[in-house]
Amino acid sequence: MPALRIAISKKRKEMIKLGEKYGLADRRTIKCSQQLDVLLNMNIRRTQYLYKERTSRSYIDTSQEKEHIGA
Repeated sequence: MPALRIAISKKRKEMIKLGEKYGLADRRTIKCSQQLDVLLNMNIRRTQYLYKERTSRSYIDTSQEKEHIGA
């Protein structure tokens, strides 16, 4: 499991414990939730970047194949 996913899992567990102990509206729970949001957004950006990299390579490979074939 990549480090970012581990950090997300730990932060989520921490937030749940804080929510159970202090309530969802407590400043500690909210702060932890915001920290979790940052991690989740980082993961989304990373996933989008990797997807774009994969699809652009696929497009380049396909274009080069067509040029090679003479299409």
